[in-house]
Amino acid sequence: MRRARRGLVLALAPLTAVVMAVSGCSGDSGGGEIKGAQEQPKGVNDINPRDPGSLKDGGDLRWPLDRLPDNFNRNQVDGTDGYAKRVMDALMPHAFRAKADGGVAVDTNYFESIELTSKQPQVVTYRINPKASWDDGTPITWEDLAAQARALSGTDPAFRVGSSSGYREVERVEKGRDDREAKVTFRAPYGEWRALFADLYPKSTNTDPAVFNQGWVERPVLTAGPFRVESVDRTGKTIILARNDRWWGPRPRLDRIVFRVLERGALPDALANKEIDFYEIGSNVDLFQRAKGIADVQIRQALQPKYNLTLFNGAPGSVFADPKLRVAVQRGINREVLTRALVGQILPDAKPLGNHVFAEGTKDYRDHSGEVGFDPDRARRELDELGWKAEGDVRRKDGRELAVRFVMSANNPFNEQVSKLYQDQLRQIGVKLVIQPVPSSEFSKNHLVVGNFDIAPIAWELSPFPIDGNTSVYRLANDVQQNYGRVGNDSINRLFEEAGRELDDARRAELANRIDEEVWRAGHSVPLYQVPDAVAVRSTLANTGAFGFADRDYTAIGFTG
Repeated sequence: MRRARRGLVLALAPLTAVVMAVSGCSGDSGGGEIKGAQEQPKGVNDINPRDPGSLKDGGDLRWPLDRLPDNFNRNQVDGTDGYAKRVMDALMPHAFRAKADGGVAVDTNYFESIELTSKQPQVVTYRINPKASWDDGTPITWEDLAAQARALSGTDPAFRVGSSSGYREVERVEKGRDDREAKVTFRAPYGEWRALFADLYPKSTNTDPAVFNQGWVERPVLTAGPFRVESVDRTGKTIILARNDRWWGPRPRLDRIVFRVLERGALPDALANKEIDFYEIGSNVDLFQRAKGIADVQIRQALQPKYNLTLFNGAPGSVFADPKLRVAVQRGINREVLTRALVGQILPDAKPLGNHVFAEGTKDYRDHSGEVGFDPDRARRELDELGWKAEGDVRRKDGRELAVRFVMSANNPFNEQVSKLYQDQLRQIGVKLVIQPVPSSEFSKNHLVVGNFDIAPIAWELSPFPIDGNTSVYRLANDVQQNYGRVGNDSINRLFEEAGRELDDARRAELANRIDEEVWRAGHSVPLYQVPDAVAVRSTLANTGAFGFADRDYTAIGFTG
């Protein structure tokens, strides 16, 4: 599932892993060069770029999803997943959009300019596009920004926010020279101010906690994008978006976008039968091999800031509430073996990721995994010291088995494989892993968000804003936000506070790496490996495919013929 509020940001979803990437090759040839993350070019994507004006006017893009979103409010804790982002990015305003090189640019469809107009106090002035309006005809104004800043500030717990990062630092939002200008004043310097208002919702959503939390569960309510909602059918598991006649920006090439839930094993046949127009390959080698055999299909590739990890639940009362126990158990996990077993047959040089905050290939990446390296002998000693004594195959303390639940989305081949690998490795240090598959529709809302797990496999997408994009994930506070494992400490919190106030990019990156070191020591989670982006795409589909670090431009997507 992706983080709320931002374009290309830290994100969470039922665990998927792209395990290979192939230079754009058609199914006719059946060939292609497999590349790993180390071989991927930096700062580019693979989307078959074409001038939108040269594309066919019309047509439906048929887009497969693993499941429908739990909530269409991207700023609410249940709406932070990637499925909601795929739908809502075609419907809602954004202050900035992510670019292929990892930077960001103002989305001029919604804002004429966004500028830092004062440093003491820090003031950012947002000049709203005079044409921008909600689909009921109401203009987008400074009041929409003000209402969202209040709702996401974290001051009212009735608003169950996915992240209050940045908004906690906003002192006030005022009307500028007219209703189309907002002046945002910060109570203290905030270096990553560009991360705010990445998913802007109307004032009516952000003034009522009931609407904020539940009003967008069944379907989007009031939107302002190049597409509009035509229908949401939860029984039929489809969402249809249609071209928005009220849209003031570049005219979309597509008539409609049809989102449809499909089992991953059914994707190749659906693509071959022209029932869908692309699919994400994921970790299933069969999906890759079958894509190569589908006529008029290309496999497009890019480097993306996404990685797979295993989350530990350290909430009070949980089996892993003690950080020493979390770290001891994590020392029994051999990430090298896991990586080789999961992707080694096609990516022999694949390496585990060593940082929770920065993607490998970025200038600020540092490997801090040595903080909790694989050392089963030390793991056994530390478990003994903590009172978990070996009794047969399973350790016990005060008559209680050291048994932990590995909760995962069912019918996911990757989850099934990784759970068995963990089970075998942890057995060797006396930990009993109980594998608990749950329906994918229940994994997030009934287990992850509410902390109903001991260990859980997930995937994060890293943000171009290392502090703002990670605060809600690693900061420990009364409201969980996206720290689903409830793991953190005062040191991490203080570093986030210091880094958030830092305006110097280099110094902020240094603090972000110190945060990563502390996150490792706290036993928050175990990163596996960064995954390249590989997508099987119909060859006639342009301006889409492997987006890498960039956000999608829904107005530019279309067919060449």
